[in-house]
Amino acid sequence: ATGGALGLLVPFAAIFLIMYLLFIRPQRKQEAARRQMLAAIKKNDKVVTNGGLIGIVTNVKADEVVLRVDDSRDVKVRVARNGIAAVLTGKEEKDR
Repeated sequence: ATGGALGLLVPFAAIFLIMYLLFIRPQRKQEAARRQMLAAIKKNDKVVTNGGLIGIVTNVKADEVVLRVDDSRDVKVRVARNGIAAVLTGKEEKDR
């Protein structure tokens, strides 16, 4: 009787392992990279918000950043730090 129970447990364990390797682990790595990116935001970084705004960071606070979105009129926008989608590098700028 115990062999039958163990025989049923092995496929479930294998399915859980596959789900972990395909979904959970990569998602955790991606979230850790995002947290690191948000923590590393500094003044003069060029960023894109989740809403698509592109601006330059002028001030960094604990939970928000201030972006300059228009140089000619000195337009600034306060954005929640979690609202930043990406920090643009020189390579990403050329791709746009």
